[in-house]
Amino acid sequence: MTLASTIGRDRPGDGARVTVLHEDVLHATRVGQSTELDLTVAVARTRDARRVRLGLGAGLLLSWSADGSVRSRHYRVDDVQGGVDPQWLLRPLAPAGTGDRRLAPRAVIAVPVAVQGLDGLVVGTSVDLSVSGARISFPESTQRRGLPGAGGPTRVVLVVDDVRLELDAHVVDLATRPGGVRELRVAYLGLDQATVATLRTTVDRLLGLPLS
Repeated sequence: MTLASTIGRDRPGDGARVTVLHEDVLHATRVGQSTELDLTVAVARTRDARRVRLGLGAGLLLSWSADGSVRSRHYRVDDVQGGVDPQWLLRPLAPAGTGDRRLAPRAVIAVPVAVQGLDGLVVGTSVDLSVSGARISFPESTQRRGLPGAGGPTRVVLVVDDVRLELDAHVVDLATRPGGVRELRVAYLGLDQATVATLRTTVDRLLGLPLS
């Protein structure tokens, strides 16, 4: 098995923003230097700005965006380089593969979200948001408003602070929760790079994840 890699598809490039998954906890950071043999990435920080501590040999999963998709690769911490801006030195354990969009950081935040229903826009509240999709709840009072069914297309209107986005989306699931609340999961479709960047900035701000 060869670990030879191409920037973007098989490994993130220098300066790329990456998501680190370790023991079911997500962190955001940036790549310092990317080679076929290893990566250096800035030591990630927690929400309260403390540096994340990983021991030598710790396994983690790195995910990054490439050409509108998510890629991921398993790495091992081989060294922790100190200094003013400490870095992790990571060694790949396997070739990169298609990433799980659920690994994209999600902001658990309640903001108004409108979805194109069968007879017009239906306004709900986000349960969580990410750069790849959203989970949206609709109160019992909207029960008579027709929501799009699972597997169908829809359009999502998202407003966070001064950012307004209208996004084409695919309905992943529509479920009814206790109390008559309906919950819709959508995955965004056909996002251009500018929209992805705006979504990422918005989600990062809501998450409160500082980038080293």
